[in-house]
Amino acid sequence: MEDIQAHTFSEMGLFSVWVEVSNSLGSIEGMMYVIVVDKTVSNVSLSLVDGESYFNKLYYDTVSFVVTMVTAHRKDTTMYVDFGDGLQYEHILDGSNMDMTFDPSHLQVVSNYGIGCNLNLMFDHVFLESGYFNVTVTVQSDHDDTEHTHLPQPIFVQDSIEQPLIICDPVQDINKPANFTVDVFSDTEHMLYKWQITGVTVNVSDSVELTQDILTYTFLIPDLYTISVNVSNLVSYAITDYEVVVEEGIDGFLVHIDGPEVVMTGDHVSVIASLERGTDVHFVWDFGSYEFNPPETETLHADGFAAMERANYTYSSSGRYDLVVTVQNYVSTRQEIVEEHFIVQDPVEGLLLRGGEATKLGNSTEIIVSVSEGTDVMYDIDIGNGRMSAQGFLNSDSLYTVRYIFNTSGVHSVTVYAYNNISVESSTINVLVQEDIGTVSIDIPGELVPYEETVLVAIVDGEIPTRTDLMYTWTFGDETVRTPLPVVGQNFSSDSTHHVTLTVNNFVARETRDVDVTATLAPNLYLTSAATSKVGQSTVFTLKMSEAKTVNISIAYGDGNTDSMASSSTVTEYSWTYKYSTTGVYEVSLNVTDGIDTTQLNTVVSKQEVITDLELTGPTNVKFYRPFKVLSWLATTNNGTAVMYDWTIDPLYVDTDAYRVQVSSNTWTATYKRRTNAFSTPGVYNVSVTVSNALSEKSAWMVTVLQDPIVNVNVSLDSVLHGDQTVYNVSVQGGKHFIIDLDFGDGEVVSLSTETDNLTETADYSQAVPRYSYLIPKLYSNIGQFLCNVSVTNQVSEGTKSVVASVEEPITGLTLEADKLSVFERFEILEMVAEIASGTDVVFSWNFNDDAGQTDVQTLGNTSTAYHQFSAAGAYNVSVSVQNPLYTEPITLYYPHSFTVQEFISQLDVYPLSNMYFATLELTESGNYSTEQIIFDVFAYGSPVTFEIDYGDDSPVQVLEGEVTDYGEAYVSGTHVYTKVGNYTICVTAGNLLGNETYCLASLFYVQIPPNELTTDKSHYVTVFGNDTTIVAHLHSGTNVQFNWSMGDQTEYLDAGSRVTHRYLAPGNYKVTIKATNIVHQVSIDVYVSVQNPVQGAEVHVGSQLQKTNTPIVFTVVTLTESAFDYEWDMGDGKGTSVTVLKERIYSYTQPGTFPVTVTATNDISSVTSAPIEMELQTVIEDLRILILSDSNPTLIGHTTEFYPSFLAGSDMTFEWDFGDNQTLITTDSFISHHYSSVGEYLVQLFVSNLVSNATAHTTLFVLEEMCRPPELKIFNSHPQVVRWRDLQLEVDVIIDCEVTALTTYQWRVFKDGYSVDLDDEHTTLDQRTLFIPSRTLDYGVYDLQLEVSMNGTIVYSKAETSVEVVPSSLVAVIAGGTSRLVGSNATVVLDGRSSYDPDFPDDEGLSYNWTCNLLNSQSEGCFDQNALGNLSSPLDTNSSVLTFSSSLLKQDPMIAFVFWLRVGIDDRADAYTSQVLEIGPGRPLEAGIDCPQCAIDVNSNNKITFSALCGDCSETVTYTWELFVVLDGSVPILCLHPTVALLLMDLTISNSWSVPMRLKQHQLRQQPFLSQPCQQPWIER
Repeated sequence: MEDIQAHTFSEMGLFSVWVEVSNSLGSIEGMMYVIVVDKTVSNVSLSLVDGESYFNKLYYDTVSFVVTMVTAHRKDTTMYVDFGDGLQYEHILDGSNMDMTFDPSHLQVVSNYGIGCNLNLMFDHVFLESGYFNVTVTVQSDHDDTEHTHLPQPIFVQDSIEQPLIICDPVQDINKPANFTVDVFSDTEHMLYKWQITGVTVNVSDSVELTQDILTYTFLIPDLYTISVNVSNLVSYAITDYEVVVEEGIDGFLVHIDGPEVVMTGDHVSVIASLERGTDVHFVWDFGSYEFNPPETETLHADGFAAMERANYTYSSSGRYDLVVTVQNYVSTRQEIVEEHFIVQDPVEGLLLRGGEATKLGNSTEIIVSVSEGTDVMYDIDIGNGRMSAQGFLNSDSLYTVRYIFNTSGVHSVTVYAYNNISVESSTINVLVQEDIGTVSIDIPGELVPYEETVLVAIVDGEIPTRTDLMYTWTFGDETVRTPLPVVGQNFSSDSTHHVTLTVNNFVARETRDVDVTATLAPNLYLTSAATSKVGQSTVFTLKMSEAKTVNISIAYGDGNTDSMASSSTVTEYSWTYKYSTTGVYEVSLNVTDGIDTTQLNTVVSKQEVITDLELTGPTNVKFYRPFKVLSWLATTNNGTAVMYDWTIDPLYVDTDAYRVQVSSNTWTATYKRRTNAFSTPGVYNVSVTVSNALSEKSAWMVTVLQDPIVNVNVSLDSVLHGDQTVYNVSVQGGKHFIIDLDFGDGEVVSLSTETDNLTETADYSQAVPRYSYLIPKLYSNIGQFLCNVSVTNQVSEGTKSVVASVEEPITGLTLEADKLSVFERFEILEMVAEIASGTDVVFSWNFNDDAGQTDVQTLGNTSTAYHQFSAAGAYNVSVSVQNPLYTEPITLYYPHSFTVQEFISQLDVYPLSNMYFATLELTESGNYSTEQIIFDVFAYGSPVTFEIDYGDDSPVQVLEGEVTDYGEAYVSGTHVYTKVGNYTICVTAGNLLGNETYCLASLFYVQIPPNELTTDKSHYVTVFGNDTTIVAHLHSGTNVQFNWSMGDQTEYLDAGSRVTHRYLAPGNYKVTIKATNIVHQVSIDVYVSVQNPVQGAEVHVGSQLQKTNTPIVFTVVTLTESAFDYEWDMGDGKGTSVTVLKERIYSYTQPGTFPVTVTATNDISSVTSAPIEMELQTVIEDLRILILSDSNPTLIGHTTEFYPSFLAGSDMTFEWDFGDNQTLITTDSFISHHYSSVGEYLVQLFVSNLVSNATAHTTLFVLEEMCRPPELKIFNSHPQVVRWRDLQLEVDVIIDCEVTALTTYQWRVFKDGYSVDLDDEHTTLDQRTLFIPSRTLDYGVYDLQLEVSMNGTIVYSKAETSVEVVPSSLVAVIAGGTSRLVGSNATVVLDGRSSYDPDFPDDEGLSYNWTCNLLNSQSEGCFDQNALGNLSSPLDTNSSVLTFSSSLLKQDPMIAFVFWLRVGIDDRADAYTSQVLEIGPGRPLEAGIDCPQCAIDVNSNNKITFSALCGDCSETVTYTWELFVVLDGSVPILCLHPTVALLLMDLTISNSWSVPMRLKQHQLRQQPFLSQPCQQPWIER
């Protein structure tokens, strides 16, 4: 029970309020005091904290403000601070957000109510933008007018100048303006730039003061200059400097070349480069050679030239070389390029000829030509008719083949000339040309009598040959006779049959003849004589007879002489002699008469000379050139005919280490006295020849040395100091052994043999010609230069080389001096001088251990002066090293002490990490108080820097060495731990050997014990409504702590102590926030107060007490007092209780049954339990099906059929069966059986129900006399969505298991929206296994397709279903004429889109047309010239299918093309687009087009495509040029002949003699599969 009264006090003061409550039983009284005060706010002022400045650095300076006002009431009063930089802060003055923190985003209360109701507020702000800022304060109260105030003047904020950097080219040209820009970290207002330009070695010192950051200055004298700038603004300054080199630019650059353009390898060329102006120039020579072979340069001096240099270059490799000469300094570069000026050729050496095999007359003779050295080689030949150009070719192995056809046989002498621009060599070779061999036969002119010499004669082409190039080889069983004569005598040992083989050959042909001959034991008459005998010696002829007779003989001897004779008596043998006077082969004919008969006898006689005086001549010592060397030997005799030569070449010695080959003997038999052999390996060879004929034999031999010539002699040596041994390294490339002769140049001459003297040898067999190196020591007694001449010889050649041996004095007396003491400023230049007492060609190397510093070295004779400016501060050890080529290690002298280089200290700054100017004092484990380690960042410019930090608490000063940051500052992190509460001043002194600077932290640093472990006597307070609530806070530690209370009902207590008593005016839950805070920390704690009424009456409400399982049920609890906090539910299903804070519970039961539900409602002071309600739960029946045991479907007549229902879920179910034979059954059992009495098809139905659901199912059962199962069906439907213009085709897979029949009947039915679709089209197939519905038969929509397959002759069938969706096809947009056309500049253009169509309804009209146009290279730019249109409307403003306009209305620019777009649409179908590109050309192009019926569809690669040219005004003389392109990426055409794949572009050009060619392009859609093969040439038809 409560009563609330409202009252408004009209004046200020202290008032008492009484209340009396009474009833019939009695009364009680209560009293309270009310203080009424004035709520106004006045005297609001804003100022800076003492010591703050109106000028501040951006980001770094924190500005402290103080607001003072007079007010007696802060509740419902808000202060707004506008800093003028876009940031505004709102602060409620009731203390709810008055946290004691240094975060500048919060305000800080520094004084609460005091005398006179003054309220002071202090807050800090860091400005993040530069500029002038007016700071204003507005105080607004619900009970008073708004008060405004502001600072007396704006706050000016600037970014501090840091890290200035001069940006310029480090090298400048004289007499040209040089720009220097200073870049600072951030640009501010009121900036001033003071520039200083100072020459290092010249007397130049200029000062410039600017307000811009760019200095333009012109240098007049080349030198090194220091540029420095002082950059300042109103709050800071910074200094930086930079050094630049000033040089004079290059001008008047000339290149002069001495000598011829074609030079020999190893010769040098000389080039002079000069320039008229330029300082510190450097010449760069590039003679075009990739070999590391720098030129020898010489500095020249001439009047009128600033610099001149000669370069001598030796080309070590042949070729054509460019000359590039570059002269440069830091400000300019000039270059001269002479392309292929120098032609360097190797001289022709080692010309070798190889004739190859003998050549058949009439065939081409080949001569293999090789040169071991030479470039750009050309060839001539001389065959006895004078020198002429050789006809031939270069082989892959770099051998040249000369070809020539000789018209006569024999040995021909051929001279080959190899030459280039600088040399020529010639060599002569004999080549053999022989005739072919004709038909060969064997003739036996006489009788073949055993044990008598029988003459056999070789016959060639029907006669005895007289040629001298033939060799005859006779084979008689195991015996072989080889002779250069066609006649041979042979004794046969028996009268049997003998096999004779004759082979006639030369070097180009070979013929063989075989015969069988039979010897006669006792012929009646025969003639004998020697087949071959010595000329001048009588030949004995003997006539032999089987019986004694007297005979008359007439004889012709074959040399023109005849004779007649008769025997004087009866004889069996008759002999006579005849002497031939000349050599030769003679056919002898003899007629013998015995008085009765005359017999003719024949024989052949050979008369030859005996061989005498054999002499073998040939080369003895020969140079070997790769790849072969051809040598010839000649065997001559004074006498001898029909001579045969047997040649043998045996290797006596071959250096297998050097040449790594095995050489074998070579034999050769011929009728020629000259032997020619090609050698591929050098060595010592024995050449022997045996000369023989039928009468005699002679032999001879000789030794030929074939040796690599000395191709290179190189002598290297190092200069030595006096007293050291000079070692000559003699390298010889050639065949050994060698004789090495050395004239050392001091009067001593030695001769050494590599075969006999013990020389140190190193062999290199990696090249074709081996290389050998020999070390020869020599000790010179005097200092000086000695010319040593070295000569190396072997058996075939000689090589020489001259070198200069240098014996020099040592380096002595190295000294080092400096012009500075050990400590100096970094920007000063250190000068050091090094000097030696003796030594030649000495190079001074300075090491300042400062790679980034700048060093200038001037060396004159034995003195070197170095000027160095160090890049950074530090300690440096300086040394100088001297060395010449004689010293493998340099002589190094270190300066006796190091140099300390430092920078002056400036811009010292210190601040605590994260700008936190306070620290907390904590109690440690040891029982003492201390802060954590506090980090102070200290920065200063200068190097090195030692920092001394005084933390203000009488602790020792901390000394730290600074580290240099990436910005060039010296930096340290000072760390300190405070042990006492206090306010401390922190100062830092930075110093080095050049001076020091001190800086103190701008603000005091506060150290306090933080509030810690804030607790209350309770965490949750429960109070009966109307009573007081008292809360006590406890703090474990902390100094200067203030307690602020927020009671949760808009009541705030500031600095109210640790105990508060409060009465809440309404029941509810309240969060009380207590904050204990001081300057370093704040802790807070939340406690909760619950002001409650008792709970009374509880009931559970639900929509229905009959519910489905697994369905959310909403239960609601209702109480009388509505004061409960928690509700404990018992759902009655044995799963325990659960507690909610809401009155509603949503619950699902998973099992069916009956469940009592109760709820208990509670709060902190009371509870009540509801009466139970009964819930009835049942499960919904799901997925009901009828199942028949597999053996029961179909059921054979007389058998029982067993049924059972299948369901996914359900409870409390009743089953009602209808078996289709007028029999029904109602039961709660799941499994049932039924007996059918007759054959037939039965529809079995099942109805299942409970209190919350019901379901039905049916199936078909076949009762048969024989087993026949329904067929299993599977419809293949891979495309459930089909466009209307395509045919619909589906196929079914059928599995049959029937003992009655295997034949089936198919019937398809089509349904839409549950209704059958009548398909009367004669092309539709509904009674086949495959369903076929022609295109455009079905309208858009989803169709159910049902198939019934029946087993013929039975009642058995099966059904299957699928569905397809017929969807709209894409519209087709077409512009006649192709994708690109060429039209005249004043032609009537017709763009015809009437061929566009709807594939689904091709005969229907009603398409809408829309035309647009843009430039090909700019989609946003229109096509028509507005000036040409004038007042005419745009031709595009039409909905017609045909667009007609004059081409003169288009923009007239031959460089642009126009893209016309056609969009067609109908109803709500998707639009279709196409385009045509128009190009404007001169004249009147033919009006033509391309027709392609297939181009609107995809085609396969093997389909035929037809393109037709449409040209109404074309005559018969028109030429049609077709081009077909493969468009791989849609834009780049590739000329094509027979495309098989990809996107195709057909290009047609039509032209005649009187018109401009018309070009059209027609696209065809992409073919598959894709293949990126390039195509061929265009088609051309007429």
